[in-house]
Amino acid sequence: MHFPETAKQILMYRYDRLGAAKEAAKEAGYQGAMFPWQSGLEGTEQSQEIHLNPMTGNWDKDFSRLQRHVSLAVAYNIWLYWNNTHDQKYMEEYGAEMLLEIARFWQSAAEYDETTGKYSIDKVMGPDEFHETYPGTEEGGLKNNAYTNMMVVWLFEFNEQLKGISRMDSLDRILAYGGKENDYTIEQKEEMEADKNANYVKLLEDLTPDDLLPGVKAFLDEAREKKVPCSLASASKNAPFILKKLGVYDYFDAIVDPATLKKGKPDPEIFVRAAELINIDPSEAIGFEDVQAGIEGIKGAGMYAIGVEGHEPLTQADMTIKSFEELNVSERIFPIRGDAAVFSICI
Repeated sequence: MHFPETAKQILMYRYDRLGAAKEAAKEAGYQGAMFPWQSGLEGTEQSQEIHLNPMTGNWDKDFSRLQRHVSLAVAYNIWLYWNNTHDQKYMEEYGAEMLLEIARFWQSAAEYDETTGKYSIDKVMGPDEFHETYPGTEEGGLKNNAYTNMMVVWLFEFNEQLKGISRMDSLDRILAYGGKENDYTIEQKEEMEADKNANYVKLLEDLTPDDLLPGVKAFLDEAREKKVPCSLASASKNAPFILKKLGVYDYFDAIVDPATLKKGKPDPEIFVRAAELINIDPSEAIGFEDVQAGIEGIKGAGMYAIGVEGHEPLTQADMTIKSFEELNVSERIFPIRGDAAVFSICI
């Protein structure tokens, strides 16, 4: 990279306007951060909404602002900057937060189609600005633009690789993804891991019981009433802190300490340990997961696996749900196995 400081300043322009991008996403009905196609001084969208058609002489609607892929370009440039400069401080303090908020935006923009079993992204424009709407329609935007979809897949796939694994495994995968796996000593990686976690814990301070996923509290209440023991199998050392912030710590009879484990998911060790802590044979337990590595671990432990699907299907699960609101302990859990519930999901 010839001008790293210039590149950093350009990226800092985006970070300094992250608040405006989050507000824009909220106003449009999305989550996360939606950066503008043409940014004003304060980060607001300045793209024109009408334009003069030189061929007809008419003033027509202009849908340029639907080029939402600009947020993906920001994400990709953050990644390129970090891999070329190794600017760990920038990534910890600014870059990681932007990547997370951009991913949250696209997760909320993707809509599930029950008929096809797939997700679609609608009402966007690709880099080809001459295709901004379908013929014969007044509504702007296209569905499943190839460039946009491919970049979203890139962002989601990397993010998915980091879910459900330990902090060090997560860091190793980030470094390997950028071809930097041999550039740091163990001591340097441990320092990076500690810094990354410290910043993550700061973000967790804002958690409240209102952030609990729909249906989880009611499900835990019913499990307690029916005397179904619950344990938590999370690779995160922050799990107890998160449960306390969400107000559900006391619902779990046991929490696996990831420091006692030798292997990470998809190895079944963490799920076997979770069952042991509540004196249940794994074959008598039900495991809940929201990532593929966890589902594979649950099945490897011999448990019944319930997958809580997000933006992509979970294969090998015995049952899949979109929300805990679909579950009833008496009607849907006891008939399956019913002796215990082992949770491994960010709830």
